[in-house]
Amino acid sequence: MLTLLILGSTALTISTTACISYFVVRGLILDNLKQIALLKLEKGTDEIDRWLSSRKAEIETIAYSPTVRTLNWKLVEPRLQSEIYRLKDYFILALIQPDGSLTNTLGNRANVKDHQHFKKAMAGQINVSDPLISRSTQVSTSVVSAPVWALPQASNQ
Repeated sequence: MLTLLILGSTALTISTTACISYFVVRGLILDNLKQIALLKLEKGTDEIDRWLSSRKAEIETIAYSPTVRTLNWKLVEPRLQSEIYRLKDYFILALIQPDGSLTNTLGNRANVKDHQHFKKAMAGQINVSDPLISRSTQVSTSVVSAPVWALPQASNQ
């Protein structure tokens, strides 16, 4: 009877210790995996932010070009076509007039006066839109927009 009692209590102690160890180790592993996942997410977010920052700088540089600032599509179109060739991250570049009429490098025309990216550019802000489905290409895209300041610079329009 004493032997059974010793074997039973030993088995119970070993089982309890094994269960507690399992849950402690499992918790530590899950916490470690959560930390790794958060670090990867932060790294990915930083990469996306850097990529978007570069795209914003490129669009701002194009918008500041004297050729683009003329707002004359016949002069601007060759410049935008060359930028699409040079900058591989863009599928379409467009010029939007102050009345909202858009002309893009695919030859499409539209009015985007109601779009948020147009309103922000008209307010003088560089903007990256949330992903949306393009009306002209039916492809998921993000719009990067920048104001085109009128010539001469002092006019601030």
